[in-house]
Amino acid sequence: MSSTHDENLAVVLGSGRFIRSVLLPLLPLKYHLFQPRSNTFLKSVCGESSDGTPNPGSNGGTYEYDVVDSEGGTTTKYQKLDYIGSLNSKPSQEHLLTLKPSYILVGLTEAGITPTSPGMIWLSKLLKSLSSSSSSSHKVSLICTDNLPQNGTKIKSIVLGLEPNLKAYLEENVTFHDAMVDCIVSYRPGSLYSQVPMREILPSKTIVISPPSNLPTTLNFHNVSKKTLSNEVTKKLLIANATHTAIASALCLEGYNKTDSINTSKGYLKYLDELFDSEILPTVIKVTNLQPEECEETWKEWRVRLSSKSFGLSTYFISQGSAKKVGIRLKETLRSYDRVGSAGVASVLRYLTGGKEEGGFRGETGRRGGEKKEYAPGLYMEYGEKGEYLFKNDTILNIDGVEVPLPEALTRGRDGVYDLSAVVSTYLKSPSVGLPSPSQTLVSNICKHLRRLYSGESFESVITHLDVVPLDHSFSHFKDVVELESTVDDEVDNVEIIDLHTHLLPSEHSDKFLTGIDELLNYHYLVSEYIMSSEMKVSEFMNLTKERKTEVIWNELFIRMTPVSEATRGVVNVLKGLGMAKEWKERDLNGIRSKFLALRASGDDAYEESIFSLSKIKYAVMTNIPFSKEEMKHFKEGTTFSKRYRTALRVDPLLEGDWGKVKLAMAEDGIKGSGIPAVKKWVKTWCSKISPEYLMASTPKNFTYESVDMTQPGAFATNVSGAGKKRKIEQDDDCCEDAGEQASRINESSDLLKEVLLPLAEELQLPLALKIGCDRQVNPTLGLAGDGIVTVDMSILLRLLQDWPKVKFLVTFLSLENQHSACVLKGKFRNLHIYGCWWYVNQGSLIERITRMRLEMLGTNFTFQHSDCRVLEQLLYKWKHSREALKLVLRGEIRKVWENGGCNRADVRKVVERITGGSYEEFLKMRL
Repeated sequence: MSSTHDENLAVVLGSGRFIRSVLLPLLPLKYHLFQPRSNTFLKSVCGESSDGTPNPGSNGGTYEYDVVDSEGGTTTKYQKLDYIGSLNSKPSQEHLLTLKPSYILVGLTEAGITPTSPGMIWLSKLLKSLSSSSSSSHKVSLICTDNLPQNGTKIKSIVLGLEPNLKAYLEENVTFHDAMVDCIVSYRPGSLYSQVPMREILPSKTIVISPPSNLPTTLNFHNVSKKTLSNEVTKKLLIANATHTAIASALCLEGYNKTDSINTSKGYLKYLDELFDSEILPTVIKVTNLQPEECEETWKEWRVRLSSKSFGLSTYFISQGSAKKVGIRLKETLRSYDRVGSAGVASVLRYLTGGKEEGGFRGETGRRGGEKKEYAPGLYMEYGEKGEYLFKNDTILNIDGVEVPLPEALTRGRDGVYDLSAVVSTYLKSPSVGLPSPSQTLVSNICKHLRRLYSGESFESVITHLDVVPLDHSFSHFKDVVELESTVDDEVDNVEIIDLHTHLLPSEHSDKFLTGIDELLNYHYLVSEYIMSSEMKVSEFMNLTKERKTEVIWNELFIRMTPVSEATRGVVNVLKGLGMAKEWKERDLNGIRSKFLALRASGDDAYEESIFSLSKIKYAVMTNIPFSKEEMKHFKEGTTFSKRYRTALRVDPLLEGDWGKVKLAMAEDGIKGSGIPAVKKWVKTWCSKISPEYLMASTPKNFTYESVDMTQPGAFATNVSGAGKKRKIEQDDDCCEDAGEQASRINESSDLLKEVLLPLAEELQLPLALKIGCDRQVNPTLGLAGDGIVTVDMSILLRLLQDWPKVKFLVTFLSLENQHSACVLKGKFRNLHIYGCWWYVNQGSLIERITRMRLEMLGTNFTFQHSDCRVLEQLLYKWKHSREALKLVLRGEIRKVWENGGCNRADVRKVVERITGGSYEEFLKMRL
């Protein structure tokens, strides 16, 4: 190597994702790259010898990086290195000290910018070598790509600490640029240790440095004054990074491991908008000389990038160091404001709650995990029964004179060993945050949100209802019946419900997304009611177009008759709830159709979210049928959809023993073979693809189950009569879309129940949901409206529960007569969960009767209702009607508790939350 300086030579210390995919491609230089600690990147570029050591990098090499465009397309690009080595290697160390670069690019993280790090030690040695060379007067620029405040100044301080005699040389010849970098960089899926970076399209201010260098200013590279850089850093830290910190840990807890999942709910972005508008913007204006327009433009650009549906960072990866990020990014906001940002801080502290474990601390999301996934070297996420994750912590709190790691202090605060407010206050005062006198309101609000998160409430629910008081016993007891009943009504009206069984499909599944007045009026409940009174022949009605059916049903049930039935009143409630009272009063069907179109003008996803929000539904579980090509194509194509929906795999043909239908579906999905192992593989493939909450099936009329030797658990359902008999249905069956020929009895020779469905439910730890008591197609001419009801032999369920103690059963019954026996069985078997008032018992009077009986017999260990909705807007009326019925029941049942010694709002809320979804989620998590 020449002893003279090379004007285009850059020494690169570190191989971080940003420096490889952004800075190096951005500058027209020759690069000699050195890994300070390891040689993993060297091996990935140059390969390794048989003994595992890296091949020499003296001739350089080429590495890949990916660029994701705004449409989600990925382009692979290549960057040349003239040399690559590891500072663990003596030849690389010697080579470094022969170089005379004009640029030194530091691609280390904050952990690598310390006096004891190899990168800083060798940087100091390089600068010492340059100072003693024959060309010591040549100018050198140093640029760092870590967003450490005043990063260049920090590095200069470290170098002077290591080599004090270099002060004169550094002052005269080396410019330590302070820099701000801005580009979201992840890694190619399957390339964990960042070997292949993957970044977004470069934003307008990818890197800003001060003082100016002799490198040309471009669209993405800016040489600016110290003041301008300070403003850019402020906008980056206090606006973009602050909102990132406020949401990243929450996304982890909600089960999302990429930031692009922020699009799964409108609530997340709405929260960040409120945080920016009400707290961050006024803070930035107060502490800087920035104008509101500048800040708003920064947020606008960052919001677009953050909400990109085609690109996202690992939420677990960026949650590293979040205890200190709160101080760096949110401290100034928290100094003045205590409402919106406090929820983001609470989510960080909930994420950091955990116990000591080898390698770090272990937290729990509370959501069932799977195999360990490594998100950073030695750190894992989403494993175990409780969605565990491993994280690092270096924040220590002094609690009553004892030094306690933050995760342990939070755990003790959660469990009541420490005063939680004292823990939170101490954290805010600690060096990690640096608020010497946090307001009592801020501490109180953080604790309030944190307690709600500890109780299992979702972050989305917390930010939707920021001012809700957390569930505790600080409420005073009711003073009279009026207050009691008012509180019951308020809690029932405002609880976010889990709708654990519906037939809804999301707007992204456009061809299966049912919405609007024509779908509402063609609902099979209304078809059946219309047929009862109409003189039109059934066959004639069935041959009408959907729009014409709407009109005749409207005229018959809503004009000629008064809408007093549950289903017709429901339609009226939908119209009134969506602002169509005038059109309803005038019986203006065309006006109603126009209004529905207008509501959807802003997009089906926005309209869909508004219905869920109005209905106060946390999420709805779909019915996903792998035998329906039209439906499942969306899952095969990887279509994403709102977090408001969760999946369930409906597999009736396995219960029926319908080998023909099963083989056909397997063949269409490319599963080879036709025996039991192939069927298991097929079901597992779909479970892996859609991650269902449970498996489900609706039992036929004569479903029976014969118990067998307990050493070989399982059995098959036998055909009581008419084995093999088939029937043709004229419309989609409730069991399967496009059902065609549908088995009316279970095939007695089938092993699909005992050898596939039940064993898989046990192996995959997925509940089996059974809908029992429907007598299919008692009048086939009515299509979906032609099903009847049958009272079933409860000993069938008893034998299933006895023979399969490791399988969870979610069960609902169609017959009123079976409800009492079901409660008795629930009291004997913890692997049974009863839910809902299905179809013919989904009437106000019957909901009241069944729910009251369940409360008296089971306490809150059941789910009182599911909607069974097929049309989106039905959520509005079905849950309105069910809430009204629940109020009537709970007013009486809670009054009994109050009369026996008093109770308060907390007691009411516990009952309401458990029977509207809490008990269901607890059942899913339960170990048998």
